[in-house]
Amino acid sequence: MPLRFKRYNLENQAFFVTSKIKDNQPYFLDHHLAELFIETLYLCRKKYEFLLLSFVVMPEHFHAIIIPQKGYMISSVMRKIKSLFVKKMREELGWEGTFWQKSFYDFVVYTDKKLIEKFNYILQNPVRRGLVQKVEDYHFSTANKRFENDIEKFFGLPI
Repeated sequence: MPLRFKRYNLENQAFFVTSKIKDNQPYFLDHHLAELFIETLYLCRKKYEFLLLSFVVMPEHFHAIIIPQKGYMISSVMRKIKSLFVKKMREELGWEGTFWQKSFYDFVVYTDKKLIEKFNYILQNPVRRGLVQKVEDYHFSTANKRFENDIEKFFGLPI
């Protein structure tokens, strides 16, 4: 029987999360799907009021740094993001079947040093994979200036 670890509801705690597409299919190479996912991510951010520090949508997975708010657990936030995205795919594209692998990976970001490490990991992911030369050239991450983030809000800086 596989080990199951309990997820904790840590108030105002940053989580580095990763979720993969079933069978590592590179569906997010389709720019329309990547954009639809990002639209869903921001819709959920507004609806469930979590803070989004950074994200990257790679061909077969995504990473994000999310801080749940208002009593939501990271598992609830991720369930909402993933299920709403599949619902939108079904409505807009007639998608059938399973899209995501079960569950997701999360890591509690417990120090500023670890937060910077995870933030850099997210931004550098497309460069490491050879998708772009510079982080700001990747269209599907917070390195692209068209996407806002909540870094200033999280650190209590003026917005």
